Amino acid sequence: MLREASLWPLARTQPRDLVALARIEDMHPRTVRQDGETLLELIRQAAATPEQDWPAPLPEPLPLEVSGLLKKLRAVGQREAKELEIAPELMLRKKTLEALLKSGYPDGPYELPDSLRGWRRVRMGQALLDVLEKRP
Repeated sequence: MLREASLWPLARTQPRDLVALARIEDMHPRTVRQDGETLLELIRQAAATPEQDWPAPLPEPLPLEVSGLLKKLRAVGQREAKELEIAPELMLRKKTLEALLKSGYPDGPYELPDSLRGWRRVRMGQALLDVLEKRP
């Protein structure tokens, strides 16, 4: 196993030999001895991968100014939870709300994410979209 602190320096420097690999911050000597050649081969393979075969970049995080909007969306779930007498955290997950916002931020149109399904979608879907349509 590689230590998490080694991953970024490993990706940034892309060592070509065991000596360079051993210089990576937090790289355990045992890892270099046992798995060094494998790691170097993986680095070579990754470097040779054509750009069109690279994984898609991670989506940009939502800007800080959406926090007020997230609160309004979360309030929809809290109202429904109170009405149904269940824990609010069972109604809407932050991940679902973020997916909803990312579908159309900043100007819309917004689409309900697939993670909001079944009775939750029926009870809250339109109310969530309404919050997003009415924002200034």
